[in-house]
Amino acid sequence: MRSKTVWSGLVTCVGALALGSATSAGADEFEPGADIESHIARRLGLDSAAVRDAARRRGAMRLTGRTHLSGRIIVNGFRVEPGAEVTLEPGTTIVSVGDLRIDAPLRTATTRRARLRPGKAGKVKPLSLLCIDGGIVVTEEARAADGVDGASVDEANSATARGGDGTAGQSIVAKCTGTITLQQDLVPGAGGHGGSATCHGEGGTVGRNGGKATAVAGDAGDAGSVTIEAGGLVSTGGRIVLRWGRPGGAALATGGDGGAAESAHAGSAGDGGAATATGGDAGKPTRAAVTIVTASAPTGFVLDTVFSVEPNALISAFTGAYGGAGGSVPAASGGSECAARGRKGADGGSSGAAKAVGCSGADAAQATIAFVPRRGTKPALVLSGAGAASDGGDATANTGTPRAGGAGETAKSPGYGGAGGGVGATVSVGGRGGDRLAGALGLGGASTRGGNGGTAVSRPKNGADGGAGGSCCGVAAHRSGAPGGTYGVVRRPTATGGKGGKGDPIGVDGVEMVDAAQNGKAGARGQGCEKTPTVTVSDLDINLGSVPKGQETSDTLTITNGTGASVTVNVAGLSGDFFAFPKGDVVIPAGETVTITVGLSSNTTGNKSQTLTLTAPEIVGGSKQVTVHGKVN
Repeated sequence: MRSKTVWSGLVTCVGALALGSATSAGADEFEPGADIESHIARRLGLDSAAVRDAARRRGAMRLTGRTHLSGRIIVNGFRVEPGAEVTLEPGTTIVSVGDLRIDAPLRTATTRRARLRPGKAGKVKPLSLLCIDGGIVVTEEARAADGVDGASVDEANSATARGGDGTAGQSIVAKCTGTITLQQDLVPGAGGHGGSATCHGEGGTVGRNGGKATAVAGDAGDAGSVTIEAGGLVSTGGRIVLRWGRPGGAALATGGDGGAAESAHAGSAGDGGAATATGGDAGKPTRAAVTIVTASAPTGFVLDTVFSVEPNALISAFTGAYGGAGGSVPAASGGSECAARGRKGADGGSSGAAKAVGCSGADAAQATIAFVPRRGTKPALVLSGAGAASDGGDATANTGTPRAGGAGETAKSPGYGGAGGGVGATVSVGGRGGDRLAGALGLGGASTRGGNGGTAVSRPKNGADGGAGGSCCGVAAHRSGAPGGTYGVVRRPTATGGKGGKGDPIGVDGVEMVDAAQNGKAGARGQGCEKTPTVTVSDLDINLGSVPKGQETSDTLTITNGTGASVTVNVAGLSGDFFAFPKGDVVIPAGETVTITVGLSSNTTGNKSQTLTLTAPEIVGGSKQVTVHGKVN
């Protein structure tokens, strides 16, 4: 008589796990079963006789209460009783000679930690359910362990930040000489999310460039796969759940601002630091491969009865790079002396370059069922299905603000204007849309298209203006003001939308958006101080004296054209009690003089005053204001 063992309470067992079946399939019912049995034995490093002998010696296993299993377990029949609380170590293998039945939820403990360095984390050993001379019945959910999310890193004043990679989800392997019956779901582990990375380059000290910033987000771990090989597969409400690939981490990098120039005429301002941000790659979704060893393929088989796609696909994370702002130029302090040689204005700082690369979208989950007459032979029929792929992540590259050049110093030999800051290159690349399995059917009503590519946005600032040239002070014949500084140039921005993923139809390529930006303006030349012929005015203050109420008094001023060509002077500004003649545009031939009469007449007493304005390009300063005043008694 075969012995039975009942496990209850808190138990730690070194052994293996498999799911039991209500009905066994004998050798006469399932001729190819010996092939699967041999494969199970080879997987364990034993022969079939040794597996059966170990199972007889161990007897049956029934689990009740709270139980924790690990390692490899070989038993003569296995059952998780209703109400039991069973957890498994990753990599636990359960082998049952006879039915394997799960009537209470199975959970796999999570033990792996997230990685901080780049590269995919190593695979977690699968949960293996192996059954000889029997079937596997799952009446309660069996769930493998999810991967751990990668660690997120936020470095406030560091050149680099690297997010941790998510670990892979645990896979499920079920091999059975009989039939696998799913009344509840088999759920592989989801991969962990990639960790985010945020860094900010350090600001530059006086005249120094800002620190660069490089943020690389972590990749997501792959979802666990499902591998099933059995003499039959029956779903009565349970499904094999296909898990989405989780998104990679978000990346955000900001270059440090450049330091200000030492002074208005000493040194140059620092440039902003460059910023590079790279989003993490999405993890691979579940790949489920089911092989049914049967002499003939069934008719009217529907994939939806066996597989279901995890709902609510997650959106790829955003990636942003922001170049640092250029350093500014301090304002010049006023000076009373006229130096012999003026100093050049300090150069304004250029903005830092920015490069952003978006996260890739997750590929579609994949499921395949193959019906073969004998293990290892050519399938009689293959059905495949897939869920929808997800979209690639958006990427935005922004430059910081460039700074204007400083003005040249005023002197007898004036200084040149400082150069305006340029604009660093902005490069943005949208994330690739996820791919869908080529030739796969739609599963669960999900779309069969590839994922759309992510949007790429480049946003440069306008180039900064050059500083004005210094003006000439004093009187020095034939001495002009210094030239203004050169303008800041905008490096050509680029944006490349993410490629749409493979599918039917192919995903749409991501939108490319590039903001318009203009080069700065060259600085104006400083004012010269050489002697040049001009238009002059005889008097800038005319006192008309006293005039009785209701009577009129007047005086004159002269405008002399000292240039070698005819000029036009506009006369404006007197009205009411005051008058001027002529008014408006007055043409003065070369070398001649025009007399303007101004007067006062009022019916009210008191002090009176108005301003007469004379305007012409040939007048020094562009215009002159003449004060006209008097008293009415």
